[in-house]
Amino acid sequence: MDTDSCIRTNIVKELGQEPVLAHSHIAVEVCRGMVRLSGHVATLIEKRCAAGIAERLAGSGAIINSLKICPPSPIEPTPGGAPASPAGRHGART
Repeated sequence: MDTDSCIRTNIVKELGQEPVLAHSHIAVEVCRGMVRLSGHVATLIEKRCAAGIAERLAGSGAIINSLKICPPSPIEPTPGGAPASPAGRHGART
């Protein structure tokens, strides 16, 4: 496995193990040691977390963080117009 493949494999593995990034959609490309992150995350914290992992594992290679921040959509209203409670949407008992 060449160096770029090793770097990419290690970054993808670490991103997949980071709980903060569980619902993120991140693609990793590595070319000549330069890492590009693309896709979307929900918060700036997630974007910085992904970049930190890439920086740590890429060593001295450049990081291009093209991740877009796309906050989750708000709770959709019920047919009557009132927002559904999170507990009600997931079937939790109150």
